[in-house]
Amino acid sequence: MLGRTGTVSGTRELPVHGLLYTIIYRIVSTAQLDIVTILHQRMLYPLMEG
Repeated sequence: MLGRTGTVSGTRELPVHGLLYTIIYRIVSTAQLDIVTILHQRMLYPLMEG
C-alpha cells in the first residue's frame, strides 16, 4: 500500500512529492481504489463544515 494511514478512518493519504498536494483515497478491492479528494497541503483535512 502506498502512503500513510489516513486521518479519517478507512482512508489512506499519499503526498505527491515535488508538489504541495495529498491524494486521499480508499481501497475498494485488490484491483480498485476510490480517490476521495486531492487536497492542497495547506488546507485542513478533514474539511470542517460551518
